[in-house]
Amino acid sequence: MQALAPRVMERRASPRVRGKQHVFIYDPVDALEEVYGGWILDRSRGGVCLSVKRADIETGNLLVLRPTSAESPGIAVRVKNCRPQDGIVLLGCQFVRS
Repeated sequence: MQALAPRVMERRASPRVRGKQHVFIYDPVDALEEVYGGWILDRSRGGVCLSVKRADIETGNLLVLRPTSAESPGIAVRVKNCRPQDGIVLLGCQFVRS
């Protein structure tokens, strides 16, 4: 029987919530206005971690996320960091608040 690793409680005010959710991603400065898919890997009150297959996204880019299950105006995020990993790119994004 294999022992389970103990759960570690995060000490931050807004802990991360893990779980995959498929989203459509729109780049407002993209001349072709292509919508592409990605995955939210975790989220917190301040932002999300996205998994995408595109390597042309840079730190500072503004993206709009929209759930695949419903029509909505979307949620704006700013890319704070990019980390290539096993053929995908992990994007640390912060919510843009108006």
